Amino acid sequence: MAYLSTVIVIKFYPKTGDLSGFSCTKTSIAHLGLLDLLNDRCEAIRITVRSMNRFCNSIQIIRGIGPKKAALFSKLGITTIEDALNYFPRVYEHRGPVQTVESIREGMVALCLQWKDSPRLNRVRRGFSTVIWKGYDETGTIECIWFNQPYRANIHKFDGKRYYVFGKAVKRPSGYQIQNPIVEEYKEECHDNSRYLPVYPLVKGLTQRDARQLTKGALKILEKVDYADEMDRYIVSQYEIIDKVRAWQSIHNPQSEEAILQARKRLVFEELLQFQIAIQYFKKRFQENKKGLVIPVSKDLLNSFLQGLPFKLTCAQNRVLDEVLSDLESGKVMNRLIQGDVGSGKTVISVAALFFVAKAGYQ
Repeated sequence: MAYLSTVIVIKFYPKTGDLSGFSCTKTSIAHLGLLDLLNDRCEAIRITVRSMNRFCNSIQIIRGIGPKKAALFSKLGITTIEDALNYFPRVYEHRGPVQTVESIREGMVALCLQWKDSPRLNRVRRGFSTVIWKGYDETGTIECIWFNQPYRANIHKFDGKRYYVFGKAVKRPSGYQIQNPIVEEYKEECHDNSRYLPVYPLVKGLTQRDARQLTKGALKILEKVDYADEMDRYIVSQYEIIDKVRAWQSIHNPQSEEAILQARKRLVFEELLQFQIAIQYFKKRFQENKKGLVIPVSKDLLNSFLQGLPFKLTCAQNRVLDEVLSDLESGKVMNRLIQGDVGSGKTVISVAALFFVAKAGYQ
């Protein structure tokens, strides 16, 4: 079945800050009645309906994702390609460029090594074992150790090839030791540069490799889709944010720390924008459909109340009081939050509102 994604491009009012729509499916728009709101508040609306079959497809179309892995990803709420694109990393693992053995210090290091001799498996006691293998480069030799990973003795080969080794360097009396390193076959174009690897939330049965394979496959599909950005170009330009496709690419495969920040800025901005517009919509509908009490406010009563105070209101207090009293007179249901520091005078605003409600015969 074809999936229709409705993209609403609206006109933004920079002077008043009014925003009148957000991207969602056609069904959601009809359900929320958003079109009524948009027709009422926007000068120009362009609704583009495009077929997004690929985004609605199961993640099983990605190579390496079979029924079992798909079932595990479904526990994370990931069933479609669009879900995979919105499966964001929780942190990033920064892997710097390759160092030499003689230059390392304590902390995370990246080395290009060849293996020396064969690995040594030590079964120290029941339930505890170590695998020790020495590697070397042109500047020296270093020991790599894996705890409780006996399979490591068999998966790495003593074949004369160079390997990328990334792990924590710890200083021992005999020299530095790399603990529980990650080992990959060395590729100059990949490992000689600084990298930011995404680290995703997982469930039991999934690995970071599975998660990265999923998002990499989703990005390849994204490249083949003529994706229409939900956000108007004016807003993108005004707030200096990147487009959605670039945000997805940078959040899953960042080339720098700056790229991560730009991607997060775009995705957070969009989420808050949608939330704010939804709040404004429901507020408008609530005010239209539910009538409140009309509380008369006279200048004489207001002056009488103010004269009875042992102090004069500040400009900010007078402004907020005018807004509250205006709401009381309007007959609309008032829903306000008065915010301020301790001792800033919030209580007197509430007392003033209560005063006029009591004068009108209500409690």
